Amino acid sequence: MNNRNRFGVLVAALAAMLGAQAAIADVLILKNGLAITGKFQGGDPSGITMQVNGQYQRYSLNDIQSLTIVPGGDAVVAN
Repeated sequence: MNNRNRFGVLVAALAAMLGAQAAIADVLILKNGLAITGKFQGGDPSGITMQVNGQYQRYSLNDIQSLTIVPGGDAVVAN
């Protein structure tokens, strides 16, 4: 595993742990390293939609590194 992949896995793990403290949430990692926690709503060939803090946000597949879907429960992300 190269350093970039290790960094991505580390960021995903940290985001998952922090998100788990607030609530059960799905974790989207973008290629720029940004970790987004929320609830996966669906996708199509051009991108996916996540619900983050009550708002729907769309992300292009070209910008996505990984998506971790956590089974069960609705996401409630604390501020």
